[in-house]
Amino acid sequence: MNPTEFDDATLMAHADGALEPEEARRVAEAAAADPAIAARIDMFRETGALLGALGAARPEAPLPDDLARRVEQTLADARHADTVVPLRRPGPAWRPAALAASVALIVGAVGGIVASLSLRTPEGAAPSLALLDAPGIGDALDSLPAGSRGDAGDGEVQIISSFLTDTGAFCREFEYDRAGDGSIVSVACREDGAWAARFAVVTQDTNAPGYAPASALATLDAFLATIGAGQPLSTEDEAERLAAGD
Repeated sequence: MNPTEFDDATLMAHADGALEPEEARRVAEAAAADPAIAARIDMFRETGALLGALGAARPEAPLPDDLARRVEQTLADARHADTVVPLRRPGPAWRPAALAASVALIVGAVGGIVASLSLRTPEGAAPSLALLDAPGIGDALDSLPAGSRGDAGDGEVQIISSFLTDTGAFCREFEYDRAGDGSIVSVACREDGAWAARFAVVTQDTNAPGYAPASALATLDAFLATIGAGQPLSTEDEAERLAAGD
């Protein structure tokens, strides 16, 4: 396989140490010769560590049956599709193999994140995930309109969009840029008056604010498909939802 042909499924498997020795050697050689491949592998390793921390925090949390069915259907559709067009972000179509890898990653993500990982940690509670517990994230989700930015801990939060799922949950996509330490693209939904992270993917550090690699966005788009994310809310509808606070 030409190094340029390594897809996300292969790179994710390499990051997890799941490749056969010969293929792992080829990927390692490609990564040594191509910084872009090495950066993608590093991103998958960091994302895997993030999801592992989430799973360890709530190992008893099962994947909800309805979401499991959607994941299975998304995988089945990917196997029979020639191309898959991302739902919410412009860009080239990406291969079903990448979608399958992304959805497999999402199963791990949701298993941990859907277990109400609070974005505001109560006093005295054990920290759930330091990267997402920065002071100010909950306040930003409560008040900032889509397209705006605000300070949070040692970084900044940018609200990308607000939307409803097909079950009526109010969710917000946002990016948390950590000073000098990369960023996290996340989706949080409001449950019983509090924000709970449903998805997070760590992206590489970059000098371009708001940048996220295509593989991270592909993973996000697959996740949005599994939860039935609707189109971004209008400014008026978003303001009404934020004011309701429920």
